[in-house]
Amino acid sequence: METRYIADAQRTWGRPGSVFALVLALVAALSLALAGSASAFMPPTATTSSASNVSYSSAVLYGYVNAKGSATNYYFEYGTTSAYGAQSPLSPAGSATSTVKISQAIAGLQAATKYHYRLVAMNGRGTREGRDRTYSLKTKTKTKAKKSKFELPKTFQPTPLGGVFILSGTLTGTDESAPTVPLPS
Repeated sequence: METRYIADAQRTWGRPGSVFALVLALVAALSLALAGSASAFMPPTATTSSASNVSYSSAVLYGYVNAKGSATNYYFEYGTTSAYGAQSPLSPAGSATSTVKISQAIAGLQAATKYHYRLVAMNGRGTREGRDRTYSLKTKTKTKAKKSKFELPKTFQPTPLGGVFILSGTLTGTDESAPTVPLPS
């Protein structure tokens, strides 16, 4: 193949061995040699995917990265608007020429809040951002607190004023406040 391009350059541009003819032939040969590895000169691709394991304060974000044969890193941007405001740690995506699935766990989020997120991949050839996606964190379910109460046993006998008595009974409930137990007077 290379010989054909050199011959074409010589026939087209006159003198064999002219500088222009050699440059043209070298460019043609280089183009053929690089045709299979052209992706090595391209920036990575980043595709934002789904979120899973969404709880009250965390989620796992997924995406796909094609490093195009160059060492590539990725991170997720996230926040309550599409301006994001936070990002996950920078992680390696490798240097494969095929698409790989990646994920990142995010924690410390607010319950019952809608979050925006996107994947960002970067290498020496450039930076690519996936599209914006959203997910909503679950709402914490509150259990209704029962009022605390104290019950005296049915065999309780009043004690004369100034006398010694033993108080026993059962305190029940899940009231978060410190319970007070009023004693009958």
